[in-house]
Amino acid sequence: MATSCTTSQAQFTCTLSANDEGSCLGTTADDGKHCVWCDVASFGFCVSETQAESMESNIPGVQCDRYSGDDDAVSTDDDTTPDTDDDDNTPSPNDDALPPDYWKCFDNKDSTDCLAANCTWCDSKGGFGLCLTGPR
Repeated sequence: MATSCTTSQAQFTCTLSANDEGSCLGTTADDGKHCVWCDVASFGFCVSETQAESMESNIPGVQCDRYSGDDDAVSTDDDTTPDTDDDDNTPSPNDDALPPDYWKCFDNKDSTDCLAANCTWCDSKGGFGLCLTGPR
């Protein structure tokens, strides 16, 4: 009886093991493939690749993100040495580098300084403002 219980739970390894996208993509299903993070109507869940394929083709609105194998994926093993062939070995600029003026607009805390920095001041309905890049 315990064998059938274990077998029936095997299809839910991803769902039972992860509750956010990062841990989901870092988890491996029983078939050896990475788990897949899916969402529908702003509700996210973790499933196996087989389950994700079935849901995407049979349930309208389901969208799934799969493990990409790049350096932006979350590692669940602190003892694992990163692969030396990843994209961080490319010369600068790489996808992890920020341009020197990245925070130029966001650092301005009032509309006067924001406009002086050639940025756009945005007022929210909540009564606060943000200085952002973009058209004036």
